[in-house]
Amino acid sequence: MAGENRKIKNLKIYLDMCVYNRPFDDQSYPRIMLETQTFVILLEMVYKNKFDFVNSFALEYENSKNLNIENLLKISDFLEYSV
Repeated sequence: MAGENRKIKNLKIYLDMCVYNRPFDDQSYPRIMLETQTFVILLEMVYKNKFDFVNSFALEYENSKNLNIENLLKISDFLEYSV
């Protein structure tokens, strides 16, 4: 109907756990650095409510197996912004 308020849904993006871990990889490789920069840009867009990251049991489970506690906690923070 004309004039109706409709909420436009954000594009939902599912990322594999390797993408969430990319910022913690060796950034001296150009491909890794580019992938990290891309992830950071997407993350900023999620923070600005332009996109939504999709969370899953698999992501939570994989992250729970992360041996680096600092990385695990940071990735948990990233996942908190997911739907």
